[in-house]
Amino acid sequence: MTSNDNDLRRRRRQRRSAKRQQKATAAQTRESLEPVNDLRASGDDAGDGRESVPRRLLHDYMTTEELADELNVTPITIVRWRAEKKGPPVTWIGGRVFYRRASVQAWLVAQEQKSA
Repeated sequence: MTSNDNDLRRRRRQRRSAKRQQKATAAQTRESLEPVNDLRASGDDAGDGRESVPRRLLHDYMTTEELADELNVTPITIVRWRAEKKGPPVTWIGGRVFYRRASVQAWLVAQEQKSA
């Protein structure tokens, strides 16, 4: 094997390693964007003897990626709409963008056009 072959294999390994790292970073980012779901709505505090049940605090909200998936467009399209002030209203929480489902539905209704 020549040194050129070894260099080529080394570069391929480095690219594969970089791609794996990018995927891992993307997965961590997705996890950090997940709404808080460790909050508990406790019936014990009310004294009625019910067990605590998990409740998602932001269950009525979507991330940019989730909204893009629902509307079958790319996340970049959603970001562009937001920049152009054409898209649905946003809620900023901790520097992150969320879309309330009811607001998105109202925005969709407002986008309807009457036929001529």
